[in-house]
Amino acid sequence: MDKVKAKKIILRTLIGVVTLLVVVSAIQFYLSYRSNTNFEAVEEAFDKKFPRTIDSYSDLKVEAESYTTPYDLMI
Repeated sequence: MDKVKAKKIILRTLIGVVTLLVVVSAIQFYLSYRSNTNFEAVEEAFDKKFPRTIDSYSDLKVEAESYTTPYDLMI
């Protein structure tokens, strides 16, 4: 009878541990998903305020196109 009780206790403990791991993993996944979607929203707002293309900055584009490197001088 003691072996049966021990097996039940071990089985209940294992089920509890597995359930706890699944719940913790689900919470971590949800928090990760939420932070990633929040990051995308922040990135979109940043891109609207500070565009990443050089065409948006005409003075820098002209300067970058007229810049000569030492390699250009060697040619």
